[in-house]
Amino acid sequence: MDRDIPAERRRYKEKLRRERPWVRFYRYARNRCTKKGAYGYKGIECLLTVEEVKTLWFRDKASLMEMPSIDRVDNSSDYYFDNCRFIERNKNLLKGLTIDRIGNKKVLKKKERRCQYCKCRFMSAAHNAKYCDFCRAITLREIKRAIDAKRRLKKRGANGL
Repeated sequence: MDRDIPAERRRYKEKLRRERPWVRFYRYARNRCTKKGAYGYKGIECLLTVEEVKTLWFRDKASLMEMPSIDRVDNSSDYYFDNCRFIERNKNLLKGLTIDRIGNKKVLKKKERRCQYCKCRFMSAAHNAKYCDFCRAITLREIKRAIDAKRRLKKRGANGL
């Protein structure tokens, strides 16, 4: 009789998963936004409720999809109702990639990031920086020079010059 309890619990969970499949995607989105999740360190929050995910599920007809996936329209923004939709998982995976043609073959590549200062493509993949390593060094030098010049002006003003 004790062996039947885990089987009953498993059947109950399977029944809930069939009846309310949107709850699973709500939990996925919420877990991604925790401190240990993929987006937690970026400050992206999950502002969705289970009812909103249910509405998205029926609006986008996710039950008809082979492998539905919750997607943020604006990837730099939070999970909220107007920013989310259900799309096929394959489309969601390809969203951040570009397709290059080499001969007759299609090759998937990540979208290139360019330095905002010199527009080069030598961006470090280790961090989300706006500048390449060379330009970052230049901009840091310029910032230090500006701070030093400001200090010199303050000293001159204090001395009455």
